Amino acid sequence: MKVKLLLACLLILLFAGFASAETVFEKNFQELGYQNFSVDSPGSTACTFVDFGFPSDQNAFSNGNYPILSLNSDFSPVASEAAKIDVNINNAPLAEKKTTEFKCNGTECWSRIWLPKENLLEGTNRLDICLHASNSTASINLKNSSKIGLYKTAQFGKQYPFKTADYFTTTADKSEMVIGDTTKVTVNLHNAGSGPAEIELKYARPIAEEKKAFVFIEGKAYAQGTIEPGSDIKIDYVIKPRVIGSITLPPAAVYYTNEFGEQEVIFSGQATIKIREPEKKVDAFIEKEKEINQLGQTVPLVLNVTSRGKDRLYNIEASIIAPPGISITGTQTKTIETIAPGETIQLSFDATASQAGTFDIGCKLVYSDFNFAESKCENSKLVFEQPGIGLEIIAVIILVIIGIAVYVYIMKSK
Repeated sequence: MKVKLLLACLLILLFAGFASAETVFEKNFQELGYQNFSVDSPGSTACTFVDFGFPSDQNAFSNGNYPILSLNSDFSPVASEAAKIDVNINNAPLAEKKTTEFKCNGTECWSRIWLPKENLLEGTNRLDICLHASNSTASINLKNSSKIGLYKTAQFGKQYPFKTADYFTTTADKSEMVIGDTTKVTVNLHNAGSGPAEIELKYARPIAEEKKAFVFIEGKAYAQGTIEPGSDIKIDYVIKPRVIGSITLPPAAVYYTNEFGEQEVIFSGQATIKIREPEKKVDAFIEKEKEINQLGQTVPLVLNVTSRGKDRLYNIEASIIAPPGISITGTQTKTIETIAPGETIQLSFDATASQAGTFDIGCKLVYSDFNFAESKCENSKLVFEQPGIGLEIIAVIILVIIGIAVYVYIMKSK
């Protein structure tokens, strides 16, 4: 039991160490010589400043070191959308945080703000912090446990101020396509930081909710694992759009634990695909071995479908249109999954008749991928006649008559 407990504790410590990135340097406001600062009147504003610097032996401008400001605040009686904290660094706007955007764990509420290195000075830096109370959030208390630090951490390009970096993307192989075609979609997550992260990568909304716009064909929509600095994790899937126009693919989301042990979620960029109706120029005609057939015979029919347009077509349902008295053996409708421009596809059918006559046989093509549009081919004549007396039977009859005549002649000669 003690061994199991020890192993469990070691695993917890290992996970905690992994979830929290390496701290290169860290100081809270109290260590910098500042006290708690607050605003205590509804709708009022109060501002303060904090001067800080980084040790010369800990290069804040190194690629692997990320400066992060952590604000620790209390809100009374409740946090609200109208109450906020504004932060400037060296006279440049840094962030505006609504009190509802702080992450609270028990009595502790924190907001993490990444500091852009282009706004940092090698010497002393100045933070200007303004607290804006509201009617529902009458009091904001900025604690001197707030801190500034340098960390080695994972970086996915969506944390402030890296919003424009393309480290978490959703892209489609085809940005324009015809309805019925398929395209591969790739979600790629790149860790541009200096620390690993245990991540869960999946859709922000389930693919089932997008069924009206597209259908999921194959691939995977989920990934989980450790992403090391400088490495990528990606998922690929194939979709087929179901609407004509423009569709925006749902973003992916990555869930991970940040350098402070807090759960984070970041959304990928989104891809847009333009879907158009194809040029539907299709010729179809029915080919038969012979036009006149005997009743009771099975007549082979070949439906020739030729695409004359410039676009590849998909999912065409081809049917033989048979009038009363004509039956098509087996299935009367067959599917052409795809046909290229200039290509001819032949479909075989068998026809039989229940009565003699001349019949008009037609065909119908249904494009099931775009509002069930359809086209028809010209009718073809098919004739069924009652079976006549064959030449063999006539020859036998003649021989029989001759035989009878010879017999009668011989009998009379006696």
